[in-house]
Amino acid sequence: MKKITGEDLIRGDHIFVRRKGLLYSHHGIYGGEKNVIHFKGAEKEKRDPAVIITDTDNFLNGGKLRKLN
Repeated sequence: MKKITGEDLIRGDHIFVRRKGLLYSHHGIYGGEKNVIHFKGAEKEKRDPAVIITDTDNFLNGGKLRKLN
């Protein structure tokens, strides 16, 4: 898999990052201008659910950016 950078993304791309030692993936939609739209809520609970916009660095949280084709 080719390394993806922010320059490779276009608005509307489905992106994701693997979390917790590849236990699960966190998905979002690239919104342009280094923003990601994604779901946020307490793990394994439906407490305080929200759809938020955050920057790509916070979304990735140190993980590797991946894109679905």
